[in-house]
Amino acid sequence: MLLNGLPPTSTCLSASRATVRFTEATRGYTFDYVIPCPPGGGAMGTPFDFSGTIFPGTYRVTVAGNVSNLPSQSYVVAEAFPVTGDVLNQSLNVLTYQAGGTVLLNGVTPTSTCLSASRATVRFADATRGYTFDYVIPCPSGGGAAGTPFAWSGPIFPGTYRVTVAGNVSNLPSQSYVIAEALPVTGDALNQSLNVLTYQAGGTVLLNGLTPTSTCLSASRATVRFADAARGYTFDYVIPCPSGGGAAGTPFTFSGPIFPGRYLVTVAGNVSTLPTQQYVAVTALVVP
Repeated sequence: MLLNGLPPTSTCLSASRATVRFTEATRGYTFDYVIPCPPGGGAMGTPFDFSGTIFPGTYRVTVAGNVSNLPSQSYVVAEAFPVTGDVLNQSLNVLTYQAGGTVLLNGVTPTSTCLSASRATVRFADATRGYTFDYVIPCPSGGGAAGTPFAWSGPIFPGTYRVTVAGNVSNLPSQSYVIAEALPVTGDALNQSLNVLTYQAGGTVLLNGLTPTSTCLSASRATVRFADAARGYTFDYVIPCPSGGGAAGTPFTFSGPIFPGRYLVTVAGNVSTLPTQQYVAVTALVVP
């Protein structure tokens, strides 16, 4: 086994260094070949060799590191590897690249008040191969108020990725924003500028052309929902009970940030004369 064409390294003392898995989904076969820690420990530089019996079949072949510099996430070496006889002297090369860049919010560096918790997470997900790489953007030394760029970096496998950004302790939305649906990674993907774009949504809710009524004292009066099923976005704008209670006749206004997308817009009442069942106000509202 190789890592980017070179022998992997290990500091193991007893735990295994990696596992090679052959999976035949049609017949239900799974063969795991564990690469143990060699006598004297991993620092001896012993090759990452594997061997064992196997049935005939067509296999998905993966490699996952344990105590070694091989990634712990399973790397797909082959999707359909035929076994019709002995398959010896197989050289399984785990290929990795480097990904990295910065996150922006509407073209500028996001802000954060973090003291220790992370500021955001960038996720690359390849559903076909089952890869998920999360690049956590930590709170910088001295706290988030220092204005440190939202930089991220780390290894990645070749693949085609859905790229999302989700804020944590920052002014980035906590909902995952889709940067790209199918980003190909065929080499290092460095200096990526991931810009989270937000707009503002807002308005008022009417019932048969008039302001709804409410007897609320503290509970919300209604919720307006914008849902983009294709991207997985859901924005709920809760219309709270106004100061002094609902009987004051305050308009049912809503507002808040939203991502670009194509939305199904619904309204559901709570403590008000609006029906509690979701009413479809707009079937396909485009937010450019």
